[in-house]
Parts: sequence; C-alpha cells; structure tokens
Amino acid sequence: MRERVGVVPSYGRVDLINDPDGVPLVLEVELVDPYLWLDAVPAAAAKLVAAVVPG
Repeated sequence: MRERVGVVPSYGRVDLINDPDGVPLVLEVELVDPYLWLDAVPAAAAKLVAAVVPG
C-alpha cells in the first residue's frame, strides 16, 4: 500500500469466501471503518485527527 499511495492505512479489512471449487472470492475491501466509535471511546476523535491530519 505504501508503494502505491505513499502511506499505510490505519485500518483495513478484506472479506473473503470460497467458491464451490475452493477458489477465494473477495466480497468486500474496506479501508475506512464505517463506524468510528467516536461516542463510545473518549480518545477516538483525537486519534482519528492524529491519523489523518499531517504534522
């Protein structure tokens, strides 16, 4: 990822299943968590800002 876009993502998930022949199929690739838990974790907002705002 770093070679392609210059950074390593803070979060990433790939959902896979096998087809009937056992070949893996990609169902979903996610690089941004759709729910950031900002209301549940007091430090989450500051961590998000630190991860996405340079310097």
